[in-house]
Amino acid sequence: MKRVILVFLPIGLFVFCSCSRSSGTTSPTPDPPSTNPKTIVYVAGHLGSGSNTSAIYWKNDTMMSLPGANSSTLSICVYDKDVYVAGNVGTSIGYWKNGTFVPVFQASPLSGYGTAITVSGNDVYLSGNAYSNNNSVAEYWKNNLGTSLASDTTSTVANAIAVSGTDVYIAGNQGIGSKPTMAKYWKNGVGVNLTDGTKFAYANAIAISGTDVYVAGGETDAAGTHSIAKYWKNGVPINVSDSAGVAVLFSIAVSGNDVYVAGYSRAGTISSSGIPTTAQYWKNTTAGTIANSSMYSNATSIVVDGSDVYLALGTSQGTPVATYLKNGVPVNLTDGKTAATAYAIYLGK
Repeated sequence: MKRVILVFLPIGLFVFCSCSRSSGTTSPTPDPPSTNPKTIVYVAGHLGSGSNTSAIYWKNDTMMSLPGANSSTLSICVYDKDVYVAGNVGTSIGYWKNGTFVPVFQASPLSGYGTAITVSGNDVYLSGNAYSNNNSVAEYWKNNLGTSLASDTTSTVANAIAVSGTDVYIAGNQGIGSKPTMAKYWKNGVGVNLTDGTKFAYANAIAISGTDVYVAGGETDAAGTHSIAKYWKNGVPINVSDSAGVAVLFSIAVSGNDVYVAGYSRAGTISSSGIPTTAQYWKNTTAGTIANSSMYSNATSIVVDGSDVYLALGTSQGTPVATYLKNGVPVNLTDGKTAATAYAIYLGK
């Protein structure tokens, strides 16, 4: 099974996008308020490393194992008290609903993976990728019915999904032969290019707020030596980092008039080796503070609840510890005795 563990590559290729109560995406509809106002933190990830991983999620600090050998997950959301976690069991792409795996696509060995999930009413939407004729084929599934976002001459990747009313949005990339990869999104299967293909670019996350479409990712500079973290609002690019180093975004959340994005940054050029990445988030292009931010770290998912900012954190330093951050302060979910990774975060009530 294809593993999407690209946290520490010099340029981000895939998204780790979770459904969020305050991402600005209009689905899933937030759970109705309960008599207990305490926020519940859900985090999805896995135990183990390499090809030997087990999909899990945490509800607050309680770990929930998900059945299936050689499994992994990248996305989580909660709808009407049901917990949905997107991922893979072996080469089967699908999702767990309250711990039961629902397969939507059986990929050939080492050739497919699920990326993100969202729920709207009675409908479950899942994005992912398969491979055909040596090309990646972006897909999404609505209640197990698949739609392909590809042609015979292109390679496409689906990194994130959002649903607004009857409209389905997919963020991802498209490559044609040896040309630079373009960042783009699809609305109901119709592609919208965010870049012109003269520089390498990646669209890793998407959020819908009213009639506005926000897509986060990154793009190289003209020389192709550095990467600029940026997001697009209705197709207009907004840089959140300069061109002096390497930075890329993996998640985006919209709360009112504020735009929050998360990813990593580091010094050097794309080809530089041995330079550690540092997890980073930005609010309206201003960098936020992460307490004791470790080297070789990456913020893979961001959600916002009022004035509180939550991040899922990945790291490759030592034995990886599954961690999330609340307002920049780390909360460890594992003790470091076994490798564990957190990929996506969701807030419930």
